Amino acid sequence: MDQYRRRFRNPLHGRGNRIDIDHTFGLIANVFHSGVTRFNLGRPELVVEPGRYLVGNAGVLVTRVTHVKNSYKPFVGSTPE
Repeated sequence: MDQYRRRFRNPLHGRGNRIDIDHTFGLIANVFHSGVTRFNLGRPELVVEPGRYLVGNAGVLVTRVTHVKNSYKPFVGSTPE
């Protein structure tokens, strides 16, 4: 499992390489279909959550600052709008 964690680092933070989504899906689909055939599972549906890699830059969080705590570093409390 560690080999996959290293390979699929998040490029949003400037680390890791971009993933070839089509190639990666092809690998996953081959393993999925092989297992379905091997274990005679009928026609299951493969559902994949896109995750942060694909949608990490696709949103905006809008909040309201409710308080600021000045300690050894500032902490900001907020609530969603």
